[in-house]
Amino acid sequence: MRILWVTPYLPVPNFGGGTRVFNLMKALAARGDAIDLIAASDPGQRVGDDLRAVCRTIETETKPTADRWRKRLLQVRALVSRHPSQYWLTYLPGVRARITRAIAERPYDVVLLAHSFNGYYPIPGGVPVVLDQHNVESELLLRSGKRERSPVRRAYNLLEYARFRADERRICRGADLLLATSALDREVMEAWGDLPPCVVIPNGVDTTYFAPQPEVAEVPNRLVFTATMNYGPNAEAAIHFATHIWPQVRAAIPDATLKIVGHGPPAPVRQLGQRPGITVTGSVPDVRPYLASAQAVVVPLRIGGGTRLKIVEALAMAKPVVTTTLGAEGLAVEPGRHLLIADDPDAFASDVIALLRDPARRASLAHAGRALVEERYDWGAIGAQLDDALHHLLPER
Repeated sequence: MRILWVTPYLPVPNFGGGTRVFNLMKALAARGDAIDLIAASDPGQRVGDDLRAVCRTIETETKPTADRWRKRLLQVRALVSRHPSQYWLTYLPGVRARITRAIAERPYDVVLLAHSFNGYYPIPGGVPVVLDQHNVESELLLRSGKRERSPVRRAYNLLEYARFRADERRICRGADLLLATSALDREVMEAWGDLPPCVVIPNGVDTTYFAPQPEVAEVPNRLVFTATMNYGPNAEAAIHFATHIWPQVRAAIPDATLKIVGHGPPAPVRQLGQRPGITVTGSVPDVRPYLASAQAVVVPLRIGGGTRLKIVEALAMAKPVVTTTLGAEGLAVEPGRHLLIADDPDAFASDVIALLRDPARRASLAHAGRALVEERYDWGAIGAQLDDALHHLLPER
């Protein structure tokens, strides 16, 4: 199969969206599919050998330098235009030109768009379009708006939700096949009505890469939260945990430590490193040593969508996890068996404290979590599901 894959970033496997795209491409390439990639990239960003190994061709279009003032300017522009800010923040004329040229020069069986906002690019030539909904983006805007304390930001996010919701539904209806990362996201989209078929292709993990490391000694009473920290919901989770949960943990277990690990922590997250017992690492070359050294992993998300790669990776490394209902959303987990779920800060702290004090409980959760990931969330099996879905689409065309 010949696939043109279009992404709003270089799919480097060091953050959620990049990890999903890279591993799906890798799995399809291993099955003999030919993949051409068109990606927006950050200034100065280079294409790595691992990505070249799975793609037949790679074209990149450099995004304008990202900064806070440019984002604010585009958000203001959205208020006086017919497009929501999702359009102005992601649409690149150069990407559209590359798509048009690639389809004119090469025959493709399918065009695969990552994220609904990539649906602003028209696909010429009647090539079937598959839209991979990493998240239901309008739902993320709604959740973010409801969580905002600032009246201005709250009003803006809710307005953006109302405007992008219509675009997202139109974009989804224009696709030939939708991919959802969870059954819950599929249900949300199917409730809109009049949509193309939607298949659940969950987020997964490389179970040989993310595997238990018994040779690494656990640090007593160490917790780890791994996430891309320049993503708003992750930063909010880190701040919430440090402010409302961590003091209770430290009061009960004075030598407890927390490592917040992940790329691009904004200033409010970096400042958490000044609190007793907390270290904020920023970017690291490999998260596995941090996971291996932890006695438990916390994922205190209160905003988000899709499924959480950070949880799947922790379970793959046989680490007990404490998360929220929203954090576990979309995963085929049984609370109390595969991980622990608590939404109230007091309950979350209580679960963390009890887990750190109970080695047998940690071992039981670790064993069950690893077994679940091996059965349901290995990228090889997930890639096979996607390959089957694409081949079922083509005969209908």
